[in-house]
Amino acid sequence: MRELRRFLVALGYFTRLPIPAWVGWSVEELDRAARYFALVGAVVGVFCAGVLWLALHWWAVPVAVAVSMLASVMLTGAFHEDGLADSADGFGGGYTAERVLEIMRDSRIGSFGALALVLVSLLKFAVLCALVDAGWGRAAAALVCAHVLARAAAAELSDTYEWEALERADIAVALGGDGFMLQTLRRFMNTQKTIYGMNRGSVGFLMNEYRENNLRKRIADSRASIIHPPLMNATNVHGDEFSAHAINEVSLLRETSQVAKLRILINGHERLPELITDGV
Repeated sequence: MRELRRFLVALGYFTRLPIPAWVGWSVEELDRAARYFALVGAVVGVFCAGVLWLALHWWAVPVAVAVSMLASVMLTGAFHEDGLADSADGFGGGYTAERVLEIMRDSRIGSFGALALVLVSLLKFAVLCALVDAGWGRAAAALVCAHVLARAAAAELSDTYEWEALERADIAVALGGDGFMLQTLRRFMNTQKTIYGMNRGSVGFLMNEYRENNLRKRIADSRASIIHPPLMNATNVHGDEFSAHAINEVSLLRETSQVAKLRILINGHERLPELITDGV
């Protein structure tokens, strides 16, 4: 039962599948669930391959591939795509490390982000179509292997290096793409921990090259970038105050059937006296 719970913790972290309430969630349990990351990748890969197989019975290859890609985005919550767009905007429009991070924290998508999403999606679409034409089995194998390998790195490193509980660790190693890096930064935002990323995703502009050897030396030789997340303070009509830091974005949404009326100040200066909207 304990191992089943850890598998479900990993499954809930990497997908949007509903997880029973009794499973719960904690940073410690997620660390212990690392051994199941590759299995979660297999679940995602098999699901996408299964959708592709079913869709091929109904539609032509291009439509079936598009449906499979859509299913993948819906299952994973599109955090890889979100990270790709933010990274492309940051590195495309920023000339210094500080400016790159500033652009990436902006939730709006820019021209570089839009181009990256379109081009990478087209590339993935073309590759999957070519694999299907060569045989459905090749496309299925590619989908499963890609998702498994992207998440198996944690288990590989844990066999090579001593695994330490996060609350006692000085440095956290993030394995994945840019979307996972943004998630990790937010998760450890208030801990003052150093995050070292290695790319095991589709795109990793924020990540270092994945290599198992000499990890400690490469971390010691790396150059640190200090991040200062923006802080949003909100006060409602009753005078209640709320504060939240953000790595990528801060969202403020209405909770009633009526539109919200917002007054926006930036660094104490009024920028918008009234905004009537569903959210911002």
